Amino acid sequence: MFLSGPVANPSKAHDTKFMSRDPPVDEGVMARWTFFTNHLHVLSTLAAQPDLRLREVASKVGISERATHRIVCELVDEGYLTRTRVGSRNHYKVHLKAALRRPEHAGESVGRVIGMLAGHDAPHEQAEPRDRDRPRERDLPPTLTVDAECTETFRELFRTAPVGMVVGDQSGALLAVNPAFCTILERAEDELLGRDFRAITHEDDIAVDETALRELASGVRSEYVREKRYVRPDGSPVWVRLRGAMAIDPDTGARVFVAHVVDISERRRREQALAEAEDRFRSAFDNAPIGMALVAPDGRFIKVNRALCDLTGYSETHLLTRSFQAITHPDDLDADLAHVQDVLADRRRTYQMEKRYYHADGHIIWVTLSVSLVRDAGGEPLYFISQIEDISSRKQRERALETQAARLAVIAATDQLTGLSTRRAWDLAIADRTSHPDEGLERFGIALIDLDALKEINDTRGHHAGDQALVAMASALRTVVRDEDLVARIGGDEFAVLIPSVSAEAMLALTGRILAVLPENLSASAGVATWDGSESPVELQHRADRALYAAKHAGKGRACLAGAQAGGEAGVSDRAATPQAAQLGAD
Repeated sequence: MFLSGPVANPSKAHDTKFMSRDPPVDEGVMARWTFFTNHLHVLSTLAAQPDLRLREVASKVGISERATHRIVCELVDEGYLTRTRVGSRNHYKVHLKAALRRPEHAGESVGRVIGMLAGHDAPHEQAEPRDRDRPRERDLPPTLTVDAECTETFRELFRTAPVGMVVGDQSGALLAVNPAFCTILERAEDELLGRDFRAITHEDDIAVDETALRELASGVRSEYVREKRYVRPDGSPVWVRLRGAMAIDPDTGARVFVAHVVDISERRRREQALAEAEDRFRSAFDNAPIGMALVAPDGRFIKVNRALCDLTGYSETHLLTRSFQAITHPDDLDADLAHVQDVLADRRRTYQMEKRYYHADGHIIWVTLSVSLVRDAGGEPLYFISQIEDISSRKQRERALETQAARLAVIAATDQLTGLSTRRAWDLAIADRTSHPDEGLERFGIALIDLDALKEINDTRGHHAGDQALVAMASALRTVVRDEDLVARIGGDEFAVLIPSVSAEAMLALTGRILAVLPENLSASAGVATWDGSESPVELQHRADRALYAAKHAGKGRACLAGAQAGGEAGVSDRAATPQAAQLGAD
């Protein structure tokens, strides 16, 4: 019978005619079995489709692309494959005859075992049938033939294989199973032998298996590969990858189904978990209340959600033909691209920024953009995940608040009666001037001016008349002082003027002109001082105050210049005449 032989120890080998006595296993058996499984799959896949890419071969065989690349290189080196570059693809040619010329060890024909496991008719010397009624091998259909040379090797491979192996007849009854297959199904050998495969197959997979078995038996197909489910005793399904072909029992000539079975439950669980994660991501992406996009490293939109289309006014089709650069405001583009380069260079993992997009109708949209990068297993960038939140309404509120704050600042810095600057604006300006004088300016001048007899006007003519007097004073100041110079009302009846780049004499003269343009019924007194380059704002204004008091004591309607040193004299100017300076002692 096919691979028959006595069994020595039931605890070490299954009681089946497909087993041998328990001979010693050399150390290369497991390594050779790897060749007979993954290497075989790669060979048979490339024999059927010689122009497949490595990742396509890996997908069909069920191993990683890296492992596929290693196996292909080994097969090329050993002469089983020829690889030719055709355009952007490799074209492969399988040489099974090379396996016949290169046995792994004496007594074992690699090519014949490959032929047996793959279901191909490997050319080799034919053994005479033992029975006249048995058909000769040359009359058999193109299935597998085996001679005694590799029988013993296959017995050992069958028993020690790290993957499940099973042999069944054309009706579907199991004739032989190996320990690995029993482990996968969590069933004992005696529970499986003689049992119909349908009894241990998931009900949803039986029909496809039956069709494949009929096609294999009739020669319509030479190989059967699929992922299917068996059922364990507790009713739980176990996912496997089954690969099988029809073989010829060399003793009886009977056609049997030989297959190996790999447990892929863990892989299927990972795939299921990944699929569920992808479904969750897709649902979160598509239904997110904010804009979401997958963006290629060069900026092209790969995928966008409805919220982003609504936000930008573009259709999904339109966005997928554009890049984020095309709809970004030019003033924000350089900063955005700099962040992108930082993430691609792994200098940062994510970035967030506020930026502007152009809406499809041309108006500007403010958004908060949050970006992270997804890389592949090799660390190469795949795509960015961008989250885009519309903040246009917030920006409008911020602009309104800024406008209001600026208006309030102007109000706070402006005297409501005269329209001049306030005391606070004056203090800030003079403090800034004395802390950071303009380069090239030797000095600047200030004048402190008091409207004479304001209290008397208020008492005798009323506060309305007093307000009119203050407005007249402000008008006189604007008439003489330039727009860029600082003029402020710093008290009830006190005004101040700051003039940059001016000498003491020129400052005194300008102050005299201010007093001269006042209405006939008003007069004012003024104290003038120039900054010496080192004194504080308080010291400077103190000198100007002393000069102001001197002007009042001298008869009002005058401007006095503060002396630079103690013991000096003050200059006095009559408001109706050209001002004439006199020195005022500083003490």
